[in-house]
Amino acid sequence: MFFNAEEENKKNPSEYDPIPAGWYYASIEGVELKTTKAGDGQFIAVTFSLIGKQEGRKLWHNYNISNPNEMAEKIGRGELARLCIAVGKVQLSAPEDLLNSFVDIKVTIKPDNRDKDVMRNFITQYAEGDKNSAKELAKPVTDSALPF
Repeated sequence: MFFNAEEENKKNPSEYDPIPAGWYYASIEGVELKTTKAGDGQFIAVTFSLIGKQEGRKLWHNYNISNPNEMAEKIGRGELARLCIAVGKVQLSAPEDLLNSFVDIKVTIKPDNRDKDVMRNFITQYAEGDKNSAKELAKPVTDSALPF
């Protein structure tokens, strides 16, 4: 046999496959203020780099800070506030103030908003980052850990 795609995929999974759901310790290594595609709003694009389990994997999250859709802006600003509190920076003079901060993030897996056949990671919660808890927090959530 010349090539077996299933065997190759098992040996070399895509770096874009979702990571297991659970809590992870991460650093904020990228922050950029961007304009929405429609040009009528702004968001902060944040790049998280995982530390410990899944070391080096990256997750991205966008925080709407100005949007004609009031609910999108409210959600985005609320999520950004929770992130800022978790990293101990309650006032930002610029988005870049978040760079090199550490935070614990809760990651889930859900269908992509645009393509329901594609599963992707979503960051749903934040907690004060503690590098000593990285190994414990990076344990994925299993069905047996669910209370129901």
